[in-house]
Amino acid sequence: MFFSALGKYDKKLYSAKVGILGYAYLEESDDTRNSPSEKLVELLADTHADIVIQDPFVGGYQRDVLETIDNCDAIIVMVAHEAYFKIDLNQIKSRLATPILIDGRRVFDPEEAERAGLDYFGIGYGRSK
Repeated sequence: MFFSALGKYDKKLYSAKVGILGYAYLEESDDTRNSPSEKLVELLADTHADIVIQDPFVGGYQRDVLETIDNCDAIIVMVAHEAYFKIDLNQIKSRLATPILIDGRRVFDPEEAERAGLDYFGIGYGRSK
């Protein structure tokens, strides 16, 4: 899914900037023990992707969401923090270099994301196209 989304825009993972939203293990927590995000970041780092991380609870990653995703080729939502539900999808679209949104926690409505012009991939939703 991720590779085909990048390929649609002639992007390669090794040269892509990828934003990770959420690094904690659970929403509304700063606990990173056994976090799936840690493994994802390791895998992406092995491909030499440029990785930026935002998490409102984890020290070192508590920065502005929209500034963090500036010029990203894709963003991946890994934790369903309450703050992420409030992000305007049009603002996300305007900040991305490539409009790819991978929603691993069903934070965003797929139809609203697509109306905002995002190429939306949501875990558990499937694709209508």
